[in-house]
Amino acid sequence: MNDERELDQVFDALAVEHPDAWGVFVETPAAVDRLPQMLGRGISAVNVGTKDLVQFILAADRLNRDAAHFYDTQHASVLGALERVVRTGSAHGVRAKVFSLAQDLDCYRAVLPADTEYMICAHELTQCTDDSPPEEP
Repeated sequence: MNDERELDQVFDALAVEHPDAWGVFVETPAAVDRLPQMLGRGISAVNVGTKDLVQFILAADRLNRDAAHFYDTQHASVLGALERVVRTGSAHGVRAKVFSLAQDLDCYRAVLPADTEYMICAHELTQCTDDSPPEEP
């Protein structure tokens, strides 16, 4: 979901009557920017997919061995985007949940507000022990 226009299209197509039962996954810089407008539609959940967000912010193809070294989950621009999402959600009464690699938790906890929630996928944990770029499931 990139913006409120796409969210409205989904809600219209599904005849959603209670947007407060819905949430969005923020995975693009556009979604970070347009999150206030999406939250204004009444959604009650915000999840951040860091894997895609990092790739799109840094234009770093994590699956291309020649470009994967540019993929930096702790880059200042990434941290700024994550903080913006969490704070925007909080300002709208919605706690954002950040999907993270275990190796980034300490960094994210030091930068993001204390009440931020985190999720780690088992697939991601396996990737942390391997020096090669992550593979898509």
